[in-house]
Amino acid sequence: MTLKVVISGVNLIEGGPLEVFKDCIRAFLAVKKISLVCLVNSGDLFEEFSPAAVTFLEFPAVKKNWLNRIRFEYFSAKALSRELQADIWLSMHDISPRVVAKKQYVYCHNPSPFYKSTLQDFLLDKKFFLFTYLYGYLYRLNIKSNSAVIVQQAWMAPFFKDLLSSPRVWVAQPTQQSLATNDTIEVPQQINTSCVSFFYPALPRSFKNFEVIFRALKILSQDDPAYLNRVKVLVTISGNENNYARWLRQEFGDLPAIVWLGRMSRDEVDAHYKNSDVVVFPSRLETWGLPISEAKALGKPLLLADLPYAHETLGDYSAACFFDPLNARNLAEKIVKIINGEHLFDTVSYLPYTDVLFLNSWDKLVSKIVEESEVGLRI
Repeated sequence: MTLKVVISGVNLIEGGPLEVFKDCIRAFLAVKKISLVCLVNSGDLFEEFSPAAVTFLEFPAVKKNWLNRIRFEYFSAKALSRELQADIWLSMHDISPRVVAKKQYVYCHNPSPFYKSTLQDFLLDKKFFLFTYLYGYLYRLNIKSNSAVIVQQAWMAPFFKDLLSSPRVWVAQPTQQSLATNDTIEVPQQINTSCVSFFYPALPRSFKNFEVIFRALKILSQDDPAYLNRVKVLVTISGNENNYARWLRQEFGDLPAIVWLGRMSRDEVDAHYKNSDVVVFPSRLETWGLPISEAKALGKPLLLADLPYAHETLGDYSAACFFDPLNARNLAEKIVKIINGEHLFDTVSYLPYTDVLFLNSWDKLVSKIVEESEVGLRI
């Protein structure tokens, strides 16, 4: 018995989501008696896969605008599904399309519906502001057609369980085999240096919350300017990338403690991880928070936004401190303690939400999907 599997990722063209898509393809290819069809933006993104193993169908127009995306997911996909006659249809980009398939699944990794947009988000990034509201509705459309909803972090699960009125929510965290914590690294819980360097690797998006760090520095400049000579905050933006970055540079460009590095290569980012004293991550919205995993693997003390994604991404660790991402004074107080060499970073533990099925590798997830489909075909 050969299972016909369709994986739709027409909207995935770069970064982490594209790599997750490829991990999914590799896991399905490892299963015997699978006929695999992938719906993609461009086949050129998948040159590492043999055409003999995977059939790639290209839909470049879907990414051009949201009207094309909606038309594809809720109209074109249904006609295509009748032609392909899939046993399994897996949508890798949040939306549950209208399709005809024996088993349908959706991978929901975008946390936009959980984000509380602000007036600043609207003024500096209108597209993102509207996106946070749109996704709340898109997640709901056709959601109950899925045999299961797959989420990237467990804290998102209750939202989908309520939507489904069903416990059929699975957690499949990103596979980060290369980022396992090295147990031989001794992680410092206090910093003893004349000038403490903080590193924040992120793109200039309004939800990345650079301003809470910069406002904390401004508070230091007003309360005790001497501290500014003992701290450096290195950020991977230049201040001219977009409206948000330009606003940051205009508001905080006079603070000498900020080092505007700009966009860097992977090797340069890795070097700054290693050379920094503390990795700070104040983002208010993340699907995973990869820099947390990367810094943890290198044994760096972590100063993190006190939000569900950060606790779950970090897990158990020996040197972390959490702060209110909306409270610059709270962060300023913690920066002062770090500069003074106080024991601020402590061992933290994470107790995950347990009322869901965890499948923490693509191999396990794919095995579960295939197992359910084979059972369904035998009945």
